[in-house]
Amino acid sequence: MNSKYIYASTRATVLKQKLLSETQTERLFGAKSVAETFKVLQDTFLAPYLAKHEKTDITEALDEHIVDTKKLLSFITPNPEILDIFWVKYDYHNLKTIIKGKRARRGDDVILDLCMRASIYTPEEMLRAYEQNDLATLNHFFDEATETAKNTDKIYGTDIAMNTYYFKTIKEIANKTKNKFIQAFVTLLIDTFNIKASLRSIALNEFNEGDVFVEGGTFSRKDIATEESILENIGKIGTPSVWTRAVDHYRTTQNYGLIEKTADEYITQFLIENSREVASPAPLFSYFTRLKNNARIIGAIVAAKRSGMNEKDLRAVMRRVYN
Repeated sequence: MNSKYIYASTRATVLKQKLLSETQTERLFGAKSVAETFKVLQDTFLAPYLAKHEKTDITEALDEHIVDTKKLLSFITPNPEILDIFWVKYDYHNLKTIIKGKRARRGDDVILDLCMRASIYTPEEMLRAYEQNDLATLNHFFDEATETAKNTDKIYGTDIAMNTYYFKTIKEIANKTKNKFIQAFVTLLIDTFNIKASLRSIALNEFNEGDVFVEGGTFSRKDIATEESILENIGKIGTPSVWTRAVDHYRTTQNYGLIEKTADEYITQFLIENSREVASPAPLFSYFTRLKNNARIIGAIVAAKRSGMNEKDLRAVMRRVYN
């Protein structure tokens, strides 16, 4: 048995237990005001970060916690480069922010304020490499993604380029690890992205066939080229029974929300099942994925409370969108 991940995985399992409990989540839903929401958050894993920032600045608190988590996981993981699968997503967010910011003639300070700090490279490094046409020294995929984004005339061309090259990047990272769990996880991310993106493009008639397709997963372009082929082939992720209810709902309503939610739930379940093996990096991936989901939930609840949304409507929205 490979024991090198036992300490890191055990530590991640303990950290996961400190994230939002069911009771804390219920209290957040039931909070009657923004002030009460932040009072509830004072009893959660986010409390130390709220104390360091303005008590109503949820974005800063969440971002700092993510950055500190990156530092901790990178320190305890025997091969910290495997976690680049998570961090490089922030690099692509920052690269997209820089490209769009420059097009809009925003100042560098404004652009950098919109960047995220959990990236592999600092936003300042990314901006400098972009301005000097030197992105390839950071990662050849960054350079290729930028060239693709610059040469597209599609409204969503930059977003498509960043998504495509993000998945190419993490596929390369996964292949280099030669770890079966990590390779399976990345394949699953690509598969679920392809399903969700294809259904959205068909529903909204936004893209030509194949525009949003990412290579490297289980599906071929033909497998998900049409609505019917998607519904016929979706069972390749897990088993057909996983998707029965969501597919039936889609056929009845033409609403793909339940398929998207089922895809997210399947990823969660995949991580839970693999996390039973403590000699694997799976618990690290499960913890950080759960943390990101907690951050999304907290951010959405705070935004809803600020907008005056009532609890019933908030619960309905969260059921459709989040696990």
